[in-house]
Order: sequence, then C-alpha cells, then structure tokens
Amino acid sequence: LNPIEYANKDLKRELAKKLNFEEMVDACESTALELFNDRKMSYSESWQAKFLDEKYNFEGGKKLAK
Repeated sequence: LNPIEYANKDLKRELAKKLNFEEMVDACESTALELFNDRKMSYSESWQAKFLDEKYNFEGGKKLAK
C-alpha cells in the first residue's frame, strides 16, 4: 500500500473515536495534517536510511557533519 493509504486508515481510526459529529469535523483537518506528516516523515526517513546514509552521511533525516 501507498503511505497515504495507511495515513487514511489512521485518520479514519482517530476520527471514529469522536462520538460527536461536530467535534469530529472540527478535529478532522488538524488530525489529518498531523497523521499525514508523520507518515510522510516515517516513509522518507526509512528511504534515506536505506539509500543515503553511507553516501551522504544522513541519520534520522538530518544531515550530519563529516
């Protein structure tokens, strides 16, 4: 699955915890942005660790001094 599909499932799970519809709507944008950003960073960090760590001296998404 694409990382955004996992984030969509996470969003549905988090919003399902809200019992009040208006509360759910109010929380939707901030919850979605937070979850999608977490997924994006998780995906990019794993990609960097796999392909860039040795060559470009990356660790956890941050470039280190040589």
